[in-house]
Amino acid sequence: MPVITLAMIIFCVGVVAPLHAAMFYCSSGNVTCLIAAINNANGRPGVHTINLEPGIYTLQTADNTISGENGLPSIRRTIRIRATADDPPTVIERSPVAGFFRIFHVSLSGRFSLQGVIVARGSTGGGGAAILNLGLTTLQDSVVTNSVGDGGGAVRNLGTLNVFRSLIADNSVGHEGGGLRNEGNAHIENSTIAYNSSSDGGGIENTGSLVVKNSAIIFNSTDCCQPGGGILNLGGAVQIVNSTIAKNFAGGGGGGVANFNGQVSITNSTIRENQAPRFFGVGGGIWNEGGTLQVQNTIVAGNTVDTESSIAGGPDCFGTITSLGNNLLGDLSDCDISFQPSDTTGDPGLGALVGAGEEDSPGGAHYPVLAGSAVIDKGNPSACLQNDQLGHLRAGTCDIGAAEFGGLVAIDIWPKKDAKKINLNSNKGIDVAIFSLNGFDATTVDAATVLFGRTGVEASPATVVLKDVNKDGFIDLLLSFNADTMGIQCGDTHVVLTGETINGQPIGGFDSIKVEKCPK
Repeated sequence: MPVITLAMIIFCVGVVAPLHAAMFYCSSGNVTCLIAAINNANGRPGVHTINLEPGIYTLQTADNTISGENGLPSIRRTIRIRATADDPPTVIERSPVAGFFRIFHVSLSGRFSLQGVIVARGSTGGGGAAILNLGLTTLQDSVVTNSVGDGGGAVRNLGTLNVFRSLIADNSVGHEGGGLRNEGNAHIENSTIAYNSSSDGGGIENTGSLVVKNSAIIFNSTDCCQPGGGILNLGGAVQIVNSTIAKNFAGGGGGGVANFNGQVSITNSTIRENQAPRFFGVGGGIWNEGGTLQVQNTIVAGNTVDTESSIAGGPDCFGTITSLGNNLLGDLSDCDISFQPSDTTGDPGLGALVGAGEEDSPGGAHYPVLAGSAVIDKGNPSACLQNDQLGHLRAGTCDIGAAEFGGLVAIDIWPKKDAKKINLNSNKGIDVAIFSLNGFDATTVDAATVLFGRTGVEASPATVVLKDVNKDGFIDLLLSFNADTMGIQCGDTHVVLTGETINGQPIGGFDSIKVEKCPK
């Protein structure tokens, strides 16, 4: 006699007797099926899965008016909605010509998981322009984007929210958090919060308990005179670990992080190139007011404020900051910090922000550590996690900041020339300089180990010369490579150099190029 399991398959065209678990399948773009599947799952106990074939599921009208209008039935049971494939994408969206409503509402009893799905164009004035969670919601490998509202974040959490390997981006909310408004318990890991805007808390506004781990908070903004471009904490508790907070903008101060009467702990993170340029522009990197803000093993450098404003101050930090040691701080002006013997100031020796493109994995935006950087091996191992933001092992004494040193050195193709043009039809040698910068001595490179080309394993140097290429008083290494040995192809946009120092330390570098004389 066959064994009947609890997991049974149910198609939207027919409903069987209630079971402890059900599985639904919806064809591409079939909104009627999706709504019916949620209603059926809400009507029975158990863990239910709704499988969506790739496509665009466009909602034309609101389904209900629970805490504002919602495009889909409120999630009241344990329901997982997942895409059955990655390509093409699976999108659940509000029609651009429809009225205003959010996409998902998760009730107090709801246990909701969204996997591999894009949620787009939610719009409401009741908080949570795309998702309002009162229960337990998990976003996994998903995207929340292009949602707008009067306030309360594109995602508003009053319950428990987990965000794994996901992206919350390009949302615009009037106030209280552009990407996320957290009033409950939220955990963000291996994810990116980017290009969101609000009058306050451009990326995230928190009044509850928030953990940000192995993630990137980048390019978020607030308007003229409101704080917290990246994260605004209002009386809540925030832990930031192994994360990069960069290029956020706050018109009212705290370009990266602003804390008011709450508790913020920042460990092994990098806060860089954030801005607080207008009016009350204080604390380009971090601003603490009336609460506790602790930093350890963290880089806070290269942030800016408007120096022309009489009110502006503290480009990197403003207010009372508690150091637990092993930090690198760029500018201590207007920063009341308990400076420790293991803390240092100055240039952290980092490359440009990478990993922030549309095709990059969530949570991967970071600043590579250059060879010779002052942050290498200067962290407190007892406070470091085993791996860095990118999952790389923090071997030996860990580095300060979000990312461990990977042997990156500064290189330049055709040094002293602006153009990085490569002519595939030319037999002329291509010059590449390895610079002595940020404490790295280019004369320690073992030229016999250097390879250069499309992937960094193609060509050995034809000539090697030691000279001060950039006239800064330090000797650089100038190498010449034959163009026809580098494996460059039409359409390539960068080249890679690899090698070792005479002590066996791996090094690497990259530079952008433009390939010429390609067939059209």
